[in-house]
Amino acid sequence: MKKRFFMMMALCLMFSPLLADNIYVDDQGSNGNGTQGNPFNNISDAISAANPGDVIYILPGDYDLSNSLNTVRSGNSGNPITIRGYDANDRPHIRQTGRVISIDHAYIVLQDLLIDGEFGDSDVVRVRSGGDNLIIRDCEIRNGTNDGIDLAGADDVLIEGCEIHHMLNGTYSNQQDAHGIVATNQVNLTIRGCNIYYVSGDCFQSDPSRSAPLWDNILIEDCRMWTGPLPADAAGFNAGEVPGENAIDTKIDDGAIANGYRPRITIRNVEAFGFVPGYISNRAAFNIKENIEATLDRILVYDCEIAFRLRGPGSRGGAHVTLTNAIAYNNDKNFRLEDGIEELKIYNSTFDLASGAQHVQVAGGYDASTLDWRNCLFLGEVPSQATHNTNMLASAGYFVNRNARNYRLVSGAAPINGGDMIAAVQTDFDGYQRNAGAYDIGAFEFNATTGVDDLPYAAMDFELGANYPNPFNPSTTIPFSLERPGEVRLLVYNILGQVVRILAEGQMSAGAHQVRWDGRDLIGNTVSAGVYFYRLEGAGFEATRLMHLIQ
Repeated sequence: MKKRFFMMMALCLMFSPLLADNIYVDDQGSNGNGTQGNPFNNISDAISAANPGDVIYILPGDYDLSNSLNTVRSGNSGNPITIRGYDANDRPHIRQTGRVISIDHAYIVLQDLLIDGEFGDSDVVRVRSGGDNLIIRDCEIRNGTNDGIDLAGADDVLIEGCEIHHMLNGTYSNQQDAHGIVATNQVNLTIRGCNIYYVSGDCFQSDPSRSAPLWDNILIEDCRMWTGPLPADAAGFNAGEVPGENAIDTKIDDGAIANGYRPRITIRNVEAFGFVPGYISNRAAFNIKENIEATLDRILVYDCEIAFRLRGPGSRGGAHVTLTNAIAYNNDKNFRLEDGIEELKIYNSTFDLASGAQHVQVAGGYDASTLDWRNCLFLGEVPSQATHNTNMLASAGYFVNRNARNYRLVSGAAPINGGDMIAAVQTDFDGYQRNAGAYDIGAFEFNATTGVDDLPYAAMDFELGANYPNPFNPSTTIPFSLERPGEVRLLVYNILGQVVRILAEGQMSAGAHQVRWDGRDLIGNTVSAGVYFYRLEGAGFEATRLMHLIQ
């Protein structure tokens, strides 16, 4: 009996998970042993002590590093080594002039950290071939003159809920590449829920040096990628100057062409704006080129020189692109088709045309035999390339409120049930199921929330204005207007999608309104500087805009 007991105990120990330790770091004067009562005073000692399954908790404070941090050993599946802030609402400020952390080991998690490169001459976070199965979650990564996160050769990486900004190199008139995220020789990369902005290169770029043909299966979803006038001088740039090239730029190595290699990228539920004419020609939100397979769905792009720059054969091949459920407005050009773009499919999208703008600019042409353009609505004019009978010239009366950029359809609008069924399009811009056998034309299915066309549409006309001043400190005013009385809510969110403040809630009268935000949260605390979003919600409508609180 005793023998059987010890055998069972041995088996339990053999197959039980490793017992994890919590290791603590505080920015105190003396160094301890890493316990909560006697923490380390430097992060490097904690990393050296950590084993698979351990969690390093970094207490709030200012960690001015004398050298960059480097991983020492790998975690394993189910037992990663986690380096995280102790308080998600008060992230530890980890700073180093140059590279802050290098990751060369697998199964590492970075979470709830403020990682600051202080505009040193290096990538802020660098990940190399040993760093498979990395997770970077809910971190702010800022102030670099190279890339925010530079990935090379690490597979199965997740970057989620991060704010990456102020990657600036050169000057406004001579901008050099400093990207938000770059990926080289990367397989299975997911970038989700991130806010990337104020970079002098691209928010995301694949294989920037075209040095390795093996990147594949990149997913970018639920992200905002944008630029605009800098709120303050930074790293050789002046306040008011607009840095940046593209939101997303794809590249591959020349050697991939001979091997017939076509990597895949999926871009889903991404908002991009602000890439106005600047120091480079043909500035675009989405610069999709070279021998890749790109699928873009639920894309919102506005206030750009070019929304979609889609490029065809050259020495590095031409892109295959499928675009569905897109909304593009207030762009100089919604499309630029270059160099005989090889394969282009555009379905169920809505394109608005600003005064003096154009839907399509042709520069080098396209392959007409592989262009499939269906179920799209165009305001202003229908481009000559969109010849299919399911493409339609739209009037403002089809939409809930064109002026407020609400392109959902109203009852009786001509696009309802007028489209083709398309296998590549199963849902609409809001993610609701398309009606089998009766697709609507444009980015939205009518009354998708109910699926019933004969119900009266509940939305009221509204307009959400730009806050002023913006950037601001300490307070700003948010204007909005309602055409008729109704229940509304005006909320402020942080970049993680968390409600920071409810500014208005309840029945409101028709007409113009304005609400002041004093930069405080739900319990009256002053929030930290950064990007925030304000959203107006009502019966059947919503609109969101961005604002910037500065120090």
